[in-house]
Amino acid sequence: MRWKAACGLGLYDTAFDPSLLTYFRRRLRHSADPTRIFTKVK
Repeated sequence: MRWKAACGLGLYDTAFDPSLLTYFRRRLRHSADPTRIFTKVK
């Protein structure tokens, strides 16, 4: 619920489909540098 409020969405507003996260995780895992996000954040 907090993330919806932070994004300015109402309680009954639809958000992204959970399968979208799976898609991007799979793309990242099969990319040339799968740890680039962790390297940038660190």
